[in-house]
Parts: sequence; C-alpha cells; structure tokens
Amino acid sequence: MQMQPDLIADITGQPEAYRDLVQSGPSRWDEALKAMPDGWVGPSRVVLTGMGSSYFASLGVLPAWNRWGLRTSVELSSELLHHGEGRLQAGDLLVAVSQSGESAEVVALLRQLEGRGVHVIGVTNRAESTLARLTPVSLVMDVAPDRTVAVKSHGASLLTLLYLGLRLSGRGLDEWHTGADQAISALERGMAHGETWRNLGRSLLEQAPGRRPAISVLARGPLMAAAREGALLFNEVSKLPAWAEDGGEFRHGVIEVGEPGLVAVVLVSGDHTAELNLNLIAELLRTSSLVLACVPEGLGQQVPPPDGAGLLHVLKIPAVSGDFAAVAQVLPLQWLSLGLAEGRGLTPGLFRATPSVIRSER
Repeated sequence: MQMQPDLIADITGQPEAYRDLVQSGPSRWDEALKAMPDGWVGPSRVVLTGMGSSYFASLGVLPAWNRWGLRTSVELSSELLHHGEGRLQAGDLLVAVSQSGESAEVVALLRQLEGRGVHVIGVTNRAESTLARLTPVSLVMDVAPDRTVAVKSHGASLLTLLYLGLRLSGRGLDEWHTGADQAISALERGMAHGETWRNLGRSLLEQAPGRRPAISVLARGPLMAAAREGALLFNEVSKLPAWAEDGGEFRHGVIEVGEPGLVAVVLVSGDHTAELNLNLIAELLRTSSLVLACVPEGLGQQVPPPDGAGLLHVLKIPAVSGDFAAVAQVLPLQWLSLGLAEGRGLTPGLFRATPSVIRSER
C-alpha cells in the first residue's frame, strides 16, 4: 500500500498552524474590519454560510454568537443559492466561509446577491481567492494549506469565526485568547495519543461484520462542528458510511440502528449536557454497538462500563471550554480515520470520486 505522509503532517501540524494564526491573525483581521461601514455594526440579523468543513465550523460557533447578542442563523450555501428567496434582506449581514475561497455554491451565491443591499464578510484562507475578491471585507486566515482533506482549515475557521463574533458583538478578546490557547495546548497534549488512536482505527475493522462498519458520530451544541467534521473524515479518508447526529435527536428512533455493526462515536462535552451523553453511551452499549467515548479527561471515570454485549473504548481528551472544544475534540477522529483507511488498504486522503475543491455543480 502506498503510504500518504501528508495527512499525518496536516494532523500533527495543527498546533503550530493555530499558534501562528493567533499571533498574526488579529492585526490582519482588525485592519480588514476597518472597511466596514458604520451601518454594518450591530446588524439586526446575521447569517453564516458555507459548504463542508466551512459549514460545520459555522454551526460550531452558532451558540456563542447568539449568546453574545448576535441574532445569528446558519445556512448551507447551496440552499441559500437555490431555495433561499426571502431569507436574506437588505441590511442583513452574510458571513461567507470558504477555506479555498472557490467553492462553487459560495461564489455563485455572492454573485447572486450583488446589488441587493446584503452586507458580506468573507472568511477564507487565500487572499487571492475569488471569495476575497467578491467581498468588501475579508478575514484571511493564511494558514499553511492542507495537503489532503480539510484538517487545519477546520480549526482555523472555528478560531477565526469566534474572533469575528466577539468583534461584531463589541466584547473583549480575553476569552478568545484564553480559549484558543487552551485548545491549542489540548491538541499538543493529545498528539501523544495519536498512534494509539490510529491503531484503534485499524482494529475497528476486525470488530465489524464484513470489515465495513457504519459509523455514527454523536454530539451536542458546539461539539456538533467536530462531529460533522469527523463524519466527513470517515467518508473522505476511510471511504466508510458515516453520519453525524445530535445526541438528543439520535435517541428519537435513530438508536434503532444500534447493533454489532454500528460504531458509535460519542463526543462528550464538559458542560451541563455531559450526563445526557454519558447516559446515551450506556444506552448504546445495551444495543451491542461498539462505542468510542471521547471525553474530557476529568470525566473519564464517569463513562459507564459495558452492560451486555457492547464494546467500549474511552478516548480521553484534555478539557477545553465549550466554545473552543471542537478545535481539539476532532483530533481523535482524525487519527481514527487515518487508521481505518490504512486498515482497508487505502491511501489516506486520496480522493477517488471528486476533487478536494468543488468549483462547479455541473
């Protein structure tokens, strides 16, 4: 099997990339935000939009933005483009997120909105991208680009959007610097478990019928960003059927898929929903599913042991505050997807059916 070292480099390169972002980003972003007209400050409605990892990052910051007083919603760019009539009005603020700045739906949406009075801020990794050219204000991340699938761009988008939300709401930035540093430190510490999680990914194939498990990634709140990103990694890297589900919604019938062929990855947050997710783990174990419990280190002892035929692996992650947790808690899923791909004899990060950047729907 041809090995692909670039995915490993993307995974292990995250802490350095994010520290560079924290050091260089704010001055660059503040300069860009000076171009905002006075009428943009405190918009009555904000819409975050993107595709793939950019969409997931937008979902991840939604609770924080609303808690900070910004009336915010998140929309898939493809839905806004084709079915969004009336959802955006003159005076609304649209934050368009695209790591490449070339995503077909995002670019087409921006062109569709020209002249309609919708204010637009772009978030992208490339200053020379089409998105940056089409938006009057662009926050450029400028992190070293991912060589394979979206890895660094996931966390970089989360950090940039959290910064933007604080700026738009007029709040101080101390919590951003504290949260970002905590998340980066958690990533650095978590890398020590990378090979263990990679090997676990390889071994999961032996525990699933036909060596082809179905994978459900479950979370709540801000961690849904990590859950959706993780499910996409299992699709893109491991070529396995995987989906993300809100932990509460999963209990409303979806749990009926629980059986020995299901791998349930549960991301447990350190907030008031922790007990709910721990209870969900217990329910899944009773269905004979294979459960991977990704928990903050302080909650590791509270994970319920298997009660029946279910199998359990506990993956402990250094604790990170809620708004920034998705930056770090996706790490074990990155390593798991790598191990699963290798176990299946695939080249990790190699696309078979689509390019990494979708520049056209046609």
